Amino acid sequence: MQNNALKDFQVKILGLAPGRHPFSFEIGDAFFAAFDGALVQKGRLRADVLLDRSETLIRAHFAIEGTIELESDRSLECFDHPVSIRQELLYKFGDEDCELTEEMQQIAWDTYAINVAQPMYEFICLAVPMRKLKPGEDEEPEGTVADEERRLVYRSGPASEDEPEPPSDDPQWEALRKLFPN
Repeated sequence: MQNNALKDFQVKILGLAPGRHPFSFEIGDAFFAAFDGALVQKGRLRADVLLDRSETLIRAHFAIEGTIELESDRSLECFDHPVSIRQELLYKFGDEDCELTEEMQQIAWDTYAINVAQPMYEFICLAVPMRKLKPGEDEEPEGTVADEERRLVYRSGPASEDEPEPPSDDPQWEALRKLFPN
């Protein structure tokens, strides 16, 4: 992670009064270039972060909207994918900096500022769909293998009464079938 490109995502919290404090950020290609991940490399988003500070913790409410550029898994063409994210992260004050859970981080009492770039990048990456398909590519043409696979139906017994059950060599099963006929 390159710190120069992410300086704008520092939020000064030392001396921040208790209450709600809104911050807005523009996310562009330079933001994604600062991270080593190859999942998302381009996009245009707006992030609104609302910090709700109390004496012992800060609730950060993230609202991120815009588009990210993805490469289609099928055609390898790039397309813009709309993103709308609502997430919350808690910063709890303590003796040292550490991650307590995925939703809660502990920060030292004397922390000057928090950088919200890393959690925003993670939220954006989590919004990327498993199958990245350009609009219009989501439908399979008739007669393809995937089309045939969708027609697979699960059955637990014979398909019809005309089909005989497979013969059983075990006499115990035969006795049970006589007791509980289907």
